[in-house]
Amino acid sequence: MAWSWLPLLHSRVLSSLVQRDMFTLHILKEGVTCILATKNLITADEFFNLAPHLGRCELVRGEIIEMSPPGLIHGKTAMRLGAWLFNYVEEHNLGEVFAAETGFIVEHATDEQSHDTVRGPDISFVKKERIPEEGLDDAWGNFPPDLVVEVMSKNDTQREVLEKVGEYLDSGVLLVWVVRPQNKTVTIYR
Repeated sequence: MAWSWLPLLHSRVLSSLVQRDMFTLHILKEGVTCILATKNLITADEFFNLAPHLGRCELVRGEIIEMSPPGLIHGKTAMRLGAWLFNYVEEHNLGEVFAAETGFIVEHATDEQSHDTVRGPDISFVKKERIPEEGLDDAWGNFPPDLVVEVMSKNDTQREVLEKVGEYLDSGVLLVWVVRPQNKTVTIYR
């Protein structure tokens, strides 16, 4: 019997995390593996090393939160807004626009009671003068974007969206656009 999840365990990162007793590995059925629950809260650095082996997710106060893939209307709306913003920013040499799921650390653990949060907005923008002098690397943004755009899906709750908006603003994001394609509105938070 061939277990298709076995290569997953051979990943050094996952193997290390399971061995360190950070995760419970649940095998749902042959060929379907799911890391269902963290036993311990993790840091943004640990999440960065683990993220390539996971599906779409964010780190919220040290806990990995799985997210379902967005639907077609969400994807179309985010792509069109992102393309428009990218073209405008490039034409005027204003900074950098980042695609969906680019991670930004919006909350750093400051003591044992707080934990890292890494969010991946649908679209984000950072002014040219705020780009680090040494340039960008492949890590998550350790600074808040100037603009975050979140496109709501049908399944997003108002509470979840407002929680994200609050996190973004508390971290130093200047503007958050919440786009609701279903009723064709944009709400701007400062």
